[in-house]
Amino acid sequence: MTDVEHVPKEWLSPTRAWRMIRCPASVRPLVGGATRPTELADTSDVNAGSLAHRALERWIRSGGYHDTDPVGALKHAVSTCVAELRGDLPSGWTLARARLIARGPAVVELIGTRAPEQIVSEAELWEPHLRLRGKPDLILLGEEVVLLDLKTQTFLGDDLPESIRFQLAVYAHLVEHTFGSRPARTEVFSLSRGRVPVPITDAEIDAALTAVETARQLDREIAHPSLEVCRYCDRRCECEPHWHAAAEWPDADCLEGIAERIEVATNGVAAVRVLTEQGPTWVSKIPADLLTGQPGEAIRLMRIRPIKTGDNEAPTGWRFGPAGALQTTSASSRH
Repeated sequence: MTDVEHVPKEWLSPTRAWRMIRCPASVRPLVGGATRPTELADTSDVNAGSLAHRALERWIRSGGYHDTDPVGALKHAVSTCVAELRGDLPSGWTLARARLIARGPAVVELIGTRAPEQIVSEAELWEPHLRLRGKPDLILLGEEVVLLDLKTQTFLGDDLPESIRFQLAVYAHLVEHTFGSRPARTEVFSLSRGRVPVPITDAEIDAALTAVETARQLDREIAHPSLEVCRYCDRRCECEPHWHAAAEWPDADCLEGIAERIEVATNGVAAVRVLTEQGPTWVSKIPADLLTGQPGEAIRLMRIRPIKTGDNEAPTGWRFGPAGALQTTSASSRH
């Protein structure tokens, strides 16, 4: 029998580490997680953020930032990445593209006169003691080590989410382990706001690493629901603590009930009338091929948007968004 204490810990990215700290139940052990993977996990799903990351990486790796026309080189990198896509452009790409191209000169200014070997883009970094791994968007070496992380979401207010500061702290630790120096400067490269300095202290880095070690000892069956953590959790459908908590969230993005009626339009979009504990409501804009359930079955929908007539009004209905998800089961299976 294998001694559990001697089983190597799984590798954690900053995102998985943050999720484990906030809710142990949201992080399933990776298959083969005891060994170092040969590469970071990839996905065939492309959204506006991942496409912007691809374009920025291609531009930097090709040396486009030193081109006589760096913005033109960035546009070419963007066009090349778009041409490689299969299927439609992701939602929100038009705005993300415009912002990326407009912010390109700020990256050129940051890189300055550094030699190519001092510019590290999307390199996989590994730290075996804590078994942390990550892929920072841009590391600049030299007399001053700089860490830059691209963010495509729009930030409201001046304060960045705590999860981003944690991610930068883990990245800073990985940079120190790999290159021998902690970054003197850490910044978020926000497509909506440009370069945002985010000073990360030694105390923050040490606290982040301690939190990771502590979280590894937590029971993976214990859930601590919150909208931030639950939103993209792959255990969300079957996590009962989540559904109990979500009923009290004022800004919930999910609902559950019994499918009373299903309407499918000729354009392949469906709407479902759901009987919830609060009463019946419609959820529209659902791709019909995702809706495999029948009237009378239980349904859970996540990452949906409320339709409101005013900021403080109760939703008059719901709309299924691009990242929405749903699950249907027989009504008796949950009772």
